[in-house]
Amino acid sequence: MRHYYTLLFTAFACIIGCKKNNIPESQKVKNDTIKIITIGKGDLSGNGDEGILKSNIVISNEDDWLKLLKKIDVSSDVSSTFSESKIDFRAYTIIAAFDNIKISGGYSIEISDLSVFDAKKLIVKLKRADNGPGRISSVITQPFHIVKIPHWEKPIVFEE
Repeated sequence: MRHYYTLLFTAFACIIGCKKNNIPESQKVKNDTIKIITIGKGDLSGNGDEGILKSNIVISNEDDWLKLLKKIDVSSDVSSTFSESKIDFRAYTIIAAFDNIKISGGYSIEISDLSVFDAKKLIVKLKRADNGPGRISSVITQPFHIVKIPHWEKPIVFEE
């Protein structure tokens, strides 16, 4: 009977151990391994001429990236302030968040955190802030934040 319990315990331990390692090593992604690198953050000030609505955009190829840069630069050369504009899309994915067009200044949007859910999707957390209550501006602005992350092919979900 004692051998029966020993065998049962060993089988149970093996099952538990096997379940912990059922995700292939290539799909194991930890939150601290996803580095957010800001490319640009600030405000568009073209009174909406850029034609970019409140949106969250994932870019994984150069053609889409160049189209976005062209839109961003319609009224002024905003992309010249970016830390980089040439992206290796084999190594990186771009995530861009654009807020509503605002009549008063002092607002911001930030891609604040990334987390991986069940190694199947990336959750992007956004923070919107009013950094200066009552600041009235004669310029219409649109807060944005653009980052690059290591190449990601699985679904990306945005949360606020």
